[in-house]
Amino acid sequence: MPEYREFRCCMCPNINRPQKTQCPTGPMKSEVTPCRFIKIYMDQRGWLYRVMRGFGENNYKARYQKPGKSGWKCITKLEWRKSFDDAQSDLNTMAKKKGWEEYNNGKIKNYTSVG
Repeated sequence: MPEYREFRCCMCPNINRPQKTQCPTGPMKSEVTPCRFIKIYMDQRGWLYRVMRGFGENNYKARYQKPGKSGWKCITKLEWRKSFDDAQSDLNTMAKKKGWEEYNNGKIKNYTSVG
């Protein structure tokens, strides 16, 4: 069963930093691990979904890309958000409802649900 985090981990130092896809070490964690909040998804048709910046500052929205195409189009059902994390939360929620799988470097990645 895939894991869908609606928010970053508690006290994450990478808040609103989309380029930070690694979860750092800390008092309760001895090794760096991939972030379980920032994700790219693929649906059953092979369409990819990810959050991207829009024009201007503080404009983020989830977008999709069809197979064989190079451009990304906005998901019209989702709103523009002022923070990357809010837009990623929207995408993660949609992915959970639609049953999308995580896409990681050309591979579908399955997770087990975390408490």
